[in-house]
Amino acid sequence: MSLLEAFLMVTAFAYLACVFFTLVGKPPLFEIDDYQQAVFYFLAFFVIWIVAAPPFSISWPPQVYSLLGALYAFAAIGSFIGYPQRWMAYWRKNPEDGSDSGQIGMAFWDLAISISFLYLSLA
Repeated sequence: MSLLEAFLMVTAFAYLACVFFTLVGKPPLFEIDDYQQAVFYFLAFFVIWIVAAPPFSISWPPQVYSLLGALYAFAAIGSFIGYPQRWMAYWRKNPEDGSDSGQIGMAFWDLAISISFLYLSLA
């Protein structure tokens, strides 16, 4: 397993954690229905698991990785500007107010996912 695949696998499990926290009443996103978040995060977990986990990762055409890389590039901008994904900040008194540093951190994470997929498309 390469470092990029390991990073993507950790991201997949983080999405699975998002499903769990959403189901126990601590959804990561503000103003998005809990059920929709749980379904979205489970699908994101499943897609990344299937696409990035070895032995599956060697069987996908580069276009799949390119498409996911482009999708996450858009997600990075969405995280950065806080639309549509405004991240909750449970360490604050009002979590729904979010956090500037949290938004920027999530933007960098999405950008790292995008770079990982685009790099895998070159292999």
